[in-house]
Amino acid sequence: MTEREQGVDWSKFQGNNGVFAYPTDKFAICQIGGTYGGSFVDQSTYNNQVQSAGNHGLRAHTYIWYQVGNSKQLAKSCLDYYLPRIKTPKGSIVALDYEDGASADITGNTEAILYGMRRINDAGYTPMYYSYKPYTLKNVDYKRIIAEFPNSLWIAEYPDYNVRSKPDYDYFPSMDGVAIFQFTSMYIAGGLDGNVDLTGITYNGYKQANTISNVLTVKTGNGNPTTMFNSKSEAYATTPLINDTKWKADGIIVDKDGEAMFKVGNNSYVRQDCTNLNDLLVINYPADYGVNAYDGKGNAIKDSNLKFKGGSKWKVDNKLTDIPNVGLCYQVSTTEYVPVKYQVGSGFKG
Repeated sequence: MTEREQGVDWSKFQGNNGVFAYPTDKFAICQIGGTYGGSFVDQSTYNNQVQSAGNHGLRAHTYIWYQVGNSKQLAKSCLDYYLPRIKTPKGSIVALDYEDGASADITGNTEAILYGMRRINDAGYTPMYYSYKPYTLKNVDYKRIIAEFPNSLWIAEYPDYNVRSKPDYDYFPSMDGVAIFQFTSMYIAGGLDGNVDLTGITYNGYKQANTISNVLTVKTGNGNPTTMFNSKSEAYATTPLINDTKWKADGIIVDKDGEAMFKVGNNSYVRQDCTNLNDLLVINYPADYGVNAYDGKGNAIKDSNLKFKGGSKWKVDNKLTDIPNVGLCYQVSTTEYVPVKYQVGSGFKG
């Protein structure tokens, strides 16, 4: 993960399919149900939401409403009931939503939370604790939680109730161990929780085979060596590149004709048409995940990440197009452009 990815969390109020906010979102945390004053209340939307998240390319995770106070017995009953019903993958997040019903016994509250997190961990999932900072400081010894489960906090703090698509870190809850920051309840108009993953924890349970590669092969039509160029598209008289040799590239620029060149050394470039990627875009991203394409004005195209999956191959021209607010892109169709950073050989590392 090269940047902090954002996502949503859903309950029954977002319906069977969930509510989607932005094409750049990467995960959804779905409520399975929980214990409310000793009664178990299932969320009938949970199974469908998990499936819907996956269908839209989001990493699905789970949370449980955990109104257990300081009762280990109630905590045990809750985990006994819900752990077998989880539909997200082993390794994925199962968070305990502890924002109501705390007792005056901070030690007892903390023990009940830790009991639940241990049960989640023992069942093969990633335990997290969810709440608000003031509620946590008043009712829970969170230092004990992160001592046993480092970087396991999912904490909410909002600067206001205006629509907000990005976190304002001036309002970040200053606590150790925060892995997910819920920064708004107005991610879109009408209301939706918005979250940012600070550590990559939302990849837990979704570690796929790595399709990321920056190795390319020199391919010339006649089998002869090909010329290397500097960044000004000036040919080197010496050190030609031998046909069928492999090179690790870590950057893409345009030559004087607007075509792509791959950086294979210090100020040393090979033209794309002299490689195995001639007229080809290979999406350089983890398997089963996708990247966004953009229109000619630089707007992300909704659900394009479902199309441009890691490892997929697309016929393109070697010429690059500079798209506003996006940068150099490959044109995949008359209306779709994919940034060069998602091409094999760009140096992208995930």
